[in-house]
Formats: sequence, C-alpha cells, structure tokens
Amino acid sequence: MPGHPLYYELLEKAKKIHDSRNHDYAENENPLSNLKQCEEMGICDATQGVMIRMTDKWSRLIELMKGKNPESHESMIDTLIDMANYSLLMGVLVMEKQKKAEEKRVCPNCGEELNINGCVQCPSCGFKTCE
Repeated sequence: MPGHPLYYELLEKAKKIHDSRNHDYAENENPLSNLKQCEEMGICDATQGVMIRMTDKWSRLIELMKGKNPESHESMIDTLIDMANYSLLMGVLVMEKQKKAEEKRVCPNCGEELNINGCVQCPSCGFKTCE
C-alpha cells in the first residue's frame, strides 16, 4: 500500500526547493560547497554547520507554532521542508565522511586507525558502521 498522497506531494516540493537553493547557493561542480564552506573557513565541521542551520529552522518552527507571523513569509510547511532537506543533506555528508574514512581506514570522528573485521570499528571512540 502506497503512502499518503500529500507525503509524496511534499517530497516533490522538497526536491524543487532543494534544486532551486542548490542552484542559488552551491557551485555547479560541487553541490555541497555551500555547506562545506564553514570547514574551509576553519569554523566547524560541515555536519556541525548543518546542525546550526537546522537549529535556526527549529527556532523558527517554535515561533510559528506560538502564532508569530514571520516577516519572511516562510510558512510552517516551508520550514518543515527545509528541515527535511537539511536532514537529508546531513545524511549525505555523513555518508561521504564514512566512505572516505573506510577508504583511508581512519575514524571519521577521531582520526584513529580503524579495525576492519566485517564491520568497521574505532577502538578509541567507539565509532562503528556495518554496511
């Protein structure tokens, strides 16, 4: 049984918003460039940067739920879609980080050498992935 039709409608809207924002903010050859700029500037890890953006969206959602009328005219649905897109983009960043770590055999969290016995595990910080 397929899911709710409005869910798929929201997914399509999320895709359109993602494509539009990606066009406006990221480099053509590097669709995550805007998210990785905080690393290039030495501010924080890209995933931490996305968490900051998600926190801003969470704050906006709280204010919208209190009935505050935003000057930006961003609706509650728009805010929720942005949060969903940021979640997926963070997933992409995490997956990229894990892939690079597995290729290098170093932990993406602490940089220590990984143990690889079927699953990949860090003896120092406990990072583990079994894909």
